[in-house]
Amino acid sequence: MSRIISWTNSNQYRRYPLVDDASYAIYRVDDGVISNFTFNNNVLLDFSFTTYLRAAPVITLPYLDITNTPPAPANCRLVFSVKSGDVESLVWITVSANSTFPITIDSIIPGQYRLRCIIGAGVLDLCNWDTHRYYFKDPPVILPSCVVALDNHRVNAVRGSTVDSIRLTGDVYVEDGYNMALALNPDTNTLTVTAQVGAGQGVPCDVLPTARQAIDGIVSVNELLPDTLGNINILEGSGIKIDKIDDNTLVVKTTVDDNRIVCNP
Repeated sequence: MSRIISWTNSNQYRRYPLVDDASYAIYRVDDGVISNFTFNNNVLLDFSFTTYLRAAPVITLPYLDITNTPPAPANCRLVFSVKSGDVESLVWITVSANSTFPITIDSIIPGQYRLRCIIGAGVLDLCNWDTHRYYFKDPPVILPSCVVALDNHRVNAVRGSTVDSIRLTGDVYVEDGYNMALALNPDTNTLTVTAQVGAGQGVPCDVLPTARQAIDGIVSVNELLPDTLGNINILEGSGIKIDKIDDNTLVVKTTVDDNRIVCNP
């Protein structure tokens, strides 16, 4: 995260990363009896939510769950409501009382969302409460600046580098070719292509005298590259004739009489 949490959390009356007027009032109900509790500033130090599915949602913190059953260490589960229009879902993070604070916790579903929270030592006060579900009287809202929507920033088409390459859309399957390694990082939704000798389908040919590695055949003519099907168009010029022997053999010869060719003028 690029924010400096030591600065954003330096004011004891702050509510960051919640909106400024967020209420910390919490309650629980036991057989109809309401008990009151209070959240504190040192629990949620920072928050970041990235969605890949829809426009930036409104995120609130409606309740938390405490599990306190000694001798096992107590834990606190913070449950967030993610709402975009009429679509609402719940996401959460769980922190143990025996953690080292501050602690960074991620909750990720590749292709859907990424949630990251920094939790402070204030969560230890919550872990002293009894095992129960605790509700916020007025669920606090996460600051909009902590929520990012990347629904319009995904790759939806690819094409090659040649002029007549076909534009591919929909489900595009990518395979590693000769001397090429693919690395998919689901945490960041990125695909990295790296040149690596022997990777992918391996090395396709022997090492040439110039130490250049290439496929077995002509790869270019006067720096003219083939089209997407591997074709290079060769046309006859003045005094030149091209005979096609077979699909893989062309003979280029001159039509000029030998006595008209001067090699050493």
